[in-house]
Amino acid sequence: LRFNSVESFIALRDAVNTNPMILSVGESDEHIGWGNYSRPMEYNDIKEDVALLDVGHGYFETMGLQLIDGRIFTREFEQTDKGKSIIVNEQFIKDFGIEEPIGKRVVMSDTVPLYIIGIMADYFPYGTWAEIPPTAFHFVRENRLRFLTVKTEIENLKPVNEYLEEEWKKVIPNFPYSGFFQDSLMDEARQINENIKDLYIFLGFIALILSAIGLYTLVSLSIIRRTKEVGVRKVMGSSVQQIILKISKPYAIIIAIASVIGLYAGYKSSVVMMASIWEIYTDLNAYTFIIPVVLILLVAAASIGWKVYSAASRNPTESLRYE
Repeated sequence: LRFNSVESFIALRDAVNTNPMILSVGESDEHIGWGNYSRPMEYNDIKEDVALLDVGHGYFETMGLQLIDGRIFTREFEQTDKGKSIIVNEQFIKDFGIEEPIGKRVVMSDTVPLYIIGIMADYFPYGTWAEIPPTAFHFVRENRLRFLTVKTEIENLKPVNEYLEEEWKKVIPNFPYSGFFQDSLMDEARQINENIKDLYIFLGFIALILSAIGLYTLVSLSIIRRTKEVGVRKVMGSSVQQIILKISKPYAIIIAIASVIGLYAGYKSSVVMMASIWEIYTDLNAYTFIIPVVLILLVAAASIGWKVYSAASRNPTESLRYE
């Protein structure tokens, strides 16, 4: 939930803490997936802009962020954490090359010394379009609390959301309810991914249909030219299986060569395409290529199998009289 005033934030926070369906509540000024701000930080002559989020009590637990080392902000150390402590992600440690980071001092905006008290596992704030930025969490001042994050069991999502909306109307009756689900912040990224997937499935389907039509046409023309040859071979004692093998063999070789070339070209083009869209993506596995090849072989067999079989099974008398 996003608030315009601290007073409203505190009033609703105190109310929701009494609901047994709510597992935890987090406080923050910025929110993952919504936005952050950037500040230059320096460590051992390495200077880099860092994404910053001001967060408070309960935020890490509510958002399910994984603590790798150190500690999070606590009420016990609240006075020392204010203005002096930061929690950083793994990418922050890598970019600045910090060894044994807990307790190390970094400088923000050339003048503000901060001490690392914890390390969080990396996460993708807006999807996999860009590399994970070096990120730091700063303890939020109470007069800047804007986001209230609530965690509950999945089966309680609807009743908890309805409860929050009712409490909102009691506390802030003149403003529309601002609650949203965290998943909705990633809807755009998911929709783009789905659109890209659907586009390539459609293009692949069209390519498969056109290939089948082209292959069927080639086989039909070849059989028309070789009608008398088929009749002669049958008269000379060739079986249907031998004639099918004779006619199909050149196409099988062409399909095999095309499959090898297509696999290599498909792998290279897929890697280039994915790298141009996403910074992080799942590597291609063997099934990515085995399934299309099997599908192509089945379509090819269906395209030419019946035509070749009907030609090979034809009465040789009719074939020899064909003009």
